Amino acid sequence: MTKILKSNGDYGPERFNAIEPTFTRSLPARAAGLAAELFTYITVEIIDSSRPESLLGDFIDLLWQDYDEKADPLEPRDWDVLKDLIDENAHEMDMDLVQYVMEQIVAHDRL
Repeated sequence: MTKILKSNGDYGPERFNAIEPTFTRSLPARAAGLAAELFTYITVEIIDSSRPESLLGDFIDLLWQDYDEKADPLEPRDWDVLKDLIDENAHEMDMDLVQYVMEQIVAHDRL
C-alpha cells in the first residue's frame, strides 16, 4: 500500500482512493463489513492528524488477530472507534474475531 500511496503523489483524500480496494482485500473476509468505515476513519486520521501511513497496516494486523502493542500502538480514540464499529458489525463477523478485538479493547481500558 505504501508503494501505491507514494506513486499517487497528492496527499489529499484522492490519494487514498487507489488503495481502498487493496486495504479491503487485505482484511480477513470476516471483517469485510466494517472495511469502508474503518478505511474512512484511518485516512482522515492520516490526513487531518498527521498520523503515519503505517496506521493502515496496524489495523490490518489487529483484524488478523496479530496485534503487537509495541510495534503497532493504537491511540485511545482508535480503540473507541473500533469498539463502535465492532458493535455495529458484530452480527456479520466471525465471533472469534469479535472476541479477540473486544479483548484488546478491554485490555486498553476502552470499554
